[in-house]
Amino acid sequence: MAEAAAVTGSQVLRVAAVWGTTVVAMRTLARGESFELGDGKGAAFPAPDGLLISAAPLRASPVGGWDLDAQGAVAGALRLRGRDEDPVAMARTGAPIGVLPGDYGLLQYGLFSVFFQYTTQPPPAATGGRFELLALLALMSSGILHVGGLGIIRILMTPPR
Repeated sequence: MAEAAAVTGSQVLRVAAVWGTTVVAMRTLARGESFELGDGKGAAFPAPDGLLISAAPLRASPVGGWDLDAQGAVAGALRLRGRDEDPVAMARTGAPIGVLPGDYGLLQYGLFSVFFQYTTQPPPAATGGRFELLALLALMSSGILHVGGLGIIRILMTPPR
C-alpha cells in the first residue's frame, strides 16, 4: 500500500473522501501517486453521480509533488502557501494548482468533500516482544493476593477430627 511504500520522515499527502460527516476513503500518497475517483483500477472511491468533479482531484505532478484540480467545487476551505484562498474561485480558473508543504484544504461538492493535507510520514509503531514491567508487576501482585488469600483460608480452617 502507499503507506508502506512511503519512507519514514518523507513528505506525503494525506487525502480523504468524505460523504456528509463520514470518511469513506482515505489514502496517504507517496510521491508519484494520485488520488483518483471513479470505477477504474486504483480508484479510491467511485465518483458520485451528478457531480462535476475531476477524476483525479489530486494528481501526481511531473516535478515530483502534487497538483490540485478544484474543478466543480462549490464551497470549502483552502490554505495555500500560508494564505486562505477561495476554492470556488480556484475551481473557476480550471488550472491545476501546485500543492506545497504546509498546504491543506477541504473542497466541497455538495455533500461530498475531498480533504487533503501535506505532511510528513510518521514513524511506524513499535511491534514485537517488548518487555512490559507493569504487566509483570500486575501478575506478581495478583499471585501474592491469591496465594495469600488461600493461605489465610487454610490457617483459619478448623482441623479435621
